Amino acid sequence: MLVGYQILFETPPSDLESVLKVGFHPFSEATTDICYAVFHAVSGSYKSAYHHLRSFFELYLIGNFFLSPNSPRGEALEWLVGEKDTPFMSRLLDRLFKEPNFAAADRLFGFKKEISKVYGRLSSIVHNKGIPVAHQALNLSNYPRFNINAFKGFLDELHDAIGIEAAAMALRSPIILYGLPMMQKFGLNPPLCGFLEEWESTLLREFIRPDWLPFLDEIAVNDVRAQAEREFVLSRDDISSEEYEQQCREFEESTREMKKNAETSELLDLLNKNNKD
Repeated sequence: MLVGYQILFETPPSDLESVLKVGFHPFSEATTDICYAVFHAVSGSYKSAYHHLRSFFELYLIGNFFLSPNSPRGEALEWLVGEKDTPFMSRLLDRLFKEPNFAAADRLFGFKKEISKVYGRLSSIVHNKGIPVAHQALNLSNYPRFNINAFKGFLDELHDAIGIEAAAMALRSPIILYGLPMMQKFGLNPPLCGFLEEWESTLLREFIRPDWLPFLDEIAVNDVRAQAEREFVLSRDDISSEEYEQQCREFEESTREMKKNAETSELLDLLNKNNKD
């Protein structure tokens, strides 16, 4: 949950061009899906768990698809407002694997096939492909209940899904493979996302297959933008204790203001309701 819900969400780039292209909706929606997936798995509702896991898996690929240099600006907006259908997985992968980093990963370790395998397994469950993926087969019971073996099977698929998405985001934004002292340099006001602390990067790497990491690290070392971003962070002075304390005060003030506004809004709603009554 820590990696799938929090750390992976911090990996999409937050530069202006990327944000204008797709924003954060596919990634924030995916974090909700991973919560539902784990909730259902713990509750013994495994078919529903796999349904949300597939949605999580698909949404991160969709976000990556719209971030592609091959995706024109405005295309994602049509999808975001519900005017454009979600791209079919075949079209999505075709576009991604026209990019040099993705194409190289495919040649080296069949990355496209690995994505398709995970997506295929999850789709078989969601699309009710026969008795092997029926409720009773997944639950190992004829009614919803927690089963440790069924839960372990779900965790294996969850691990694979997170690892695929982590590798895909590393191909999109190699800087995430570098653990950087973001709190030390920026305090409470780091860039919105796109950079990871050292402990976050370490955890994320544990989900990526070990035989893939040397190639991904090589991509990061040779990526001009990643090296420039890394130098930008490391060359900054550490935030002073006075600056950090000021950030804390501003954060506390903004929290109080949000709470005050929420309470005011709630009071106004109550007054309006009483007036109508």
